[in-house]
Amino acid sequence: MQDRLTATVVSLREGSQAIATATREIASGNADLSVRTESQAASLEETASSTEELSATVKQNSENALRARELSSSASQIAQRGHEVVSRVVSTMTEISQS
Repeated sequence: MQDRLTATVVSLREGSQAIATATREIASGNADLSVRTESQAASLEETASSTEELSATVKQNSENALRARELSSSASQIAQRGHEVVSRVVSTMTEISQS
């Protein structure tokens, strides 16, 4: 009977050691997973920040392009008026020259 009791205690000790080893491995895996999760969260936060910056830059570029178009249109109108004035001056000079 004592042999069976000793065998049972030895078996229990081995089982508890196996459980302790498995528990340490699980804890280590959880710690590793936690570190990786934190790293991914930080990367995701950086990506979100970069996306916001990119969005703001695209919006600013769009506004700048619109302003450039307006300035270009204005410059074209001024050039057209200048052409008309020069044409009138040439016409007037031609009339003066012919008189």
